[in-house]
Amino acid sequence: MTEFTEPGFRLVERITCPRPDRDLQLVLDRLGALAARIYHPACLRLVACAWAGPDRGLELVYEAPPGWRPARRPAGPGPAGCPNLEGRLHGRPVPADLPAKLDLLQQVGGAVDAIADAGLAHLDLRPGRLLLGEGGALVLAGLGHAIACRLVGAGWAPHPGGAAPEVFSRGWHRPGSDRYAFAVLAHLVLTGRELYPVPPGLPPNLAAAYLRHAHRHRPPAPEDQPRKGVVARLRHLLDQDPARRSPGCLALVADLEDLRAEQIFDGLPPPDHPGLSRSHHHHLGPQAAVVVG
Repeated sequence: MTEFTEPGFRLVERITCPRPDRDLQLVLDRLGALAARIYHPACLRLVACAWAGPDRGLELVYEAPPGWRPARRPAGPGPAGCPNLEGRLHGRPVPADLPAKLDLLQQVGGAVDAIADAGLAHLDLRPGRLLLGEGGALVLAGLGHAIACRLVGAGWAPHPGGAAPEVFSRGWHRPGSDRYAFAVLAHLVLTGRELYPVPPGLPPNLAAAYLRHAHRHRPPAPEDQPRKGVVARLRHLLDQDPARRSPGCLALVADLEDLRAEQIFDGLPPPDHPGLSRSHHHHLGPQAAVVVG
């Protein structure tokens, strides 16, 4: 459950779970303390992470940066009171012009780098987590939510097509995991298309296998391709090894500053490309043919 409250534009996210024992609450306190140290104008700051009773569950309380206001005033409880980018980036994405797209990525990339520099990972970087503010200011919501869900066994699952392969397959993460997700988001912002569309309904282990197969058979860009299109410039953040996903997100945005609109689709398959063919599904294992086919 998510709730936007006033004053101060605080976002409260509730996780349904049993009361954490003392040791688990100490871990959650540590998570909250680390996250509270992250101050960035494009990131909601986690200010509390505590059990609020059997009816309310575990509450994560976020505070908006000074001066930030939602694009339209919240009408009441629920995430609908604050618009986000869910559904606004596919096809004919919003914003439409390239400078505005790069400004959006500059805001988000700075927040992701700040989280990584603090030794944390967001793990749920997706359009629905980007809240729209007045004047086009964005904030990244949900820092600590995915990790807290995992700690209390609340059944959180990675976002299909946006999470790094290691988040799907091994259940662990590194700061580089968010950089992978940022590269996927950047591709969607700039092109209006998913980089590696994961078929809906895949369990996490099969989604990880699908992504590994996609990397092998449809690499982001050939090594000999000139570094001018979006796909070629994202390559280093999409490395299968999280430790090699550097430099960070803002460095990628800086590298995109000389991108021209006519270069965006260099190296991409046509819009009606079917993705991985059905003949490739056998690589995912005997169960995948049933789920994907």
